[in-house]
Amino acid sequence: SSCWGWSLYGAGLHVDSEGELLGGCLGPPPIPHNVVRSFLASFCKLRPIPILQPSLLTSLAISQNANHSALELIEHQTLVSTPSERNEWVTCLSSLYESMGEVDKLRCLQLRTCGARESHIALSLESYGYIEIAQSLYLELIHAENRPIGGIGPKLSRFELDLWQEQYFKCCKELGEWSKLSKISSSLNRYDILIESAAKEHDFNKVKECLKTPTIIASLENGSPFLKLYEIYTSIADGKLGEVEHHCNQSIQFALFHWSHLPPLSLNTGTHFKMLQLFPQLIEVHESGQIMVEVTTIREQQLQQQQFQQQRVYDFQQIISNWKHRKPNNWENMIVWDNLLNWRQFVYKSTSDVINMKTDTLMLNPTPSSPSSSSSSSSSSSSSSSSSPSSTIRLKDSAATTLVLVKQQRRLKYQNAVTKSLSTLTTAKMNNKDSFHKIREQIMQYDTVKYLKEKVIGGGLTMVHNTNISNFNLEQKAEFFRLKARMLSARKHPEQANQCFVESISISNTSSKTWLSWGQHCEKIAKENSGNLPNANKKRSIDGTEKNSNNTLIDQSQQTVYPNNPELVQKYSQQALACYLQCMKDQRITIKHLVVAKVLKLISVCGPNAMMGSFDHINLELWIPWISILIGSLVREESNLVFGILKRIAEKYPQALYYELRAFLIEKTQISLNPVTSSSPSYYSSSPSPPPSSSSASSPSPPLSSTTSSSSSPPPPLSSSTNTNTNLFNNNITNQNPSIQFAQELMSIMRNKNKQIFEDM
Repeated sequence: SSCWGWSLYGAGLHVDSEGELLGGCLGPPPIPHNVVRSFLASFCKLRPIPILQPSLLTSLAISQNANHSALELIEHQTLVSTPSERNEWVTCLSSLYESMGEVDKLRCLQLRTCGARESHIALSLESYGYIEIAQSLYLELIHAENRPIGGIGPKLSRFELDLWQEQYFKCCKELGEWSKLSKISSSLNRYDILIESAAKEHDFNKVKECLKTPTIIASLENGSPFLKLYEIYTSIADGKLGEVEHHCNQSIQFALFHWSHLPPLSLNTGTHFKMLQLFPQLIEVHESGQIMVEVTTIREQQLQQQQFQQQRVYDFQQIISNWKHRKPNNWENMIVWDNLLNWRQFVYKSTSDVINMKTDTLMLNPTPSSPSSSSSSSSSSSSSSSSSPSSTIRLKDSAATTLVLVKQQRRLKYQNAVTKSLSTLTTAKMNNKDSFHKIREQIMQYDTVKYLKEKVIGGGLTMVHNTNISNFNLEQKAEFFRLKARMLSARKHPEQANQCFVESISISNTSSKTWLSWGQHCEKIAKENSGNLPNANKKRSIDGTEKNSNNTLIDQSQQTVYPNNPELVQKYSQQALACYLQCMKDQRITIKHLVVAKVLKLISVCGPNAMMGSFDHINLELWIPWISILIGSLVREESNLVFGILKRIAEKYPQALYYELRAFLIEKTQISLNPVTSSSPSYYSSSPSPPPSSSSASSPSPPLSSTTSSSSSPPPPLSSSTNTNTNLFNNNITNQNPSIQFAQELMSIMRNKNKQIFEDM
């Protein structure tokens, strides 16, 4: 039954008849007995293993929560069956893998079963995210196989031919090509795909026709919560709002029933993914019914010529706010995003049609007006309701919803889908914020297509130049200059790009994206002037000639020669370091931990010329994962700078530093005592800089930051009485190796600041 599912996944605070706690801190209670699973498990231990029908095993596995028991039987029969029978077993095994969410196993099965080389290429392209290329390849394979003469090659299995069609359908769903799917599924009588494509196109008359087909009726009688969702769609579209609550309750019961028959969450499989993606849809459909009921009531009251301010208007602000924050995860595919956002667009449009508004947004005032204002005209009341931003509620937000969908499509590099979605937006009917995001996505589309020629980047520059930015705020203007700088940097105009970055920072100096892009630009110029950039696509043969990856000879006269200019490398490395440090100061940016690696690399390039004061305002928690690299830098030229960072860590987080520093101190002491007999080679060949003294001047100011600080001189080395190992604090060793002196100073800081913790360690 379905009741045990909630005791298994609930709070676990139930007590049995003997007073013992079930679940909670002791873990979930044991799964109740399952007769079907027990029979299938016993069949697996029999020799020889009995042969059951593949369709029977698949049905029992999915409906009776016996996936793993039936999986062992199906896998065994797939391996031992004859080639003529293997096709049916492979089909059942693939459907079982798909229901369990075993994507990797399913892809391996497909690659092993397919015989054509083109099938392997298409499946690999789809796995690596090249959906558009894989879709075109699947279509070519289908057309080639349907030719009267020719074909792909040898006779292929029925499983492989059906796989091309199914994967082509999945690619179309991922790219949002629902009109194409509707035509193909209608000709093939695939009503499961036809009803989905019709719902995405908001053609609910066709959805109602599909619900009357025998295939869909049989699935609904079996309690499919996914198909029950389409009945809710049609009820809302037809205005039968009284049936919405009934269908929602039924769909929720079906979903909970299926959830209770799934394997435990502790198995860490993908069986629950589809159900977890269904629950937000059910919630939003239920909330959509509430919105439509209230909006219809308001419209009827308006038609009766009643005072609008005296009505009791439902407050939709909480629902709309929840919708904006209720988004799928970034790593989920576009089908999950489209399921939510496509329905929201329909709700916004239907709401506007019910109220009969011609503007882009519908504003409702939930606060009743005073008696003096109730006697005014309807036109003045509507203007007063829209004048208070705190009491207005925006119901139609289709432009912002489409832009969220476009942003995710751009992340996944679906260029055709981005172009199609942007073409549905009209800038004249959008506010400044949505207009800015639309233009930004159009420009970012040119920036994403890196494999195209320079003329594509030129199109992005033309769009930036033709945009009127006078109506945008300061942050939006700064973002336009940042995008222009990125385009100029891609077209090899470094000076003009620097000017655009300066202009962007002068408009808004708090933009972490601008600092990050500027740092990447400066680092790129430094690499180009370092003169040691190898070509990743070339390889050297035995005779000394260089060839490309396709074994063609490289023309030495046509290769790009990178100059070796140490002054420019030092200059732009310092600028890149300053930009990255400014980016790390922003608490809003989520990639600060990735910028730390670039900062450490640039510190080693800049050496003593790196600015010291700019590191004082960086959050120490960002340096903790990189403590081992920071300690290793004590023997290099940037030791003075690294010592300041480690000193702050030693004062606040001594536990994170102690063991790494102790191992470093022991190793360097042994190497210094036995320079000849020591078997541990020196990791760094560069000589360390002398330790900082009290008479040393302040560090040179950074090119983009004026904050400076002087390094404090370390005290004399500790005596041997403070440690049992006298070699670690030998004065002669300290005088010869400044890195040991830095380590001893850090040890003394930790001992003085945290005596009790240091004694415990």
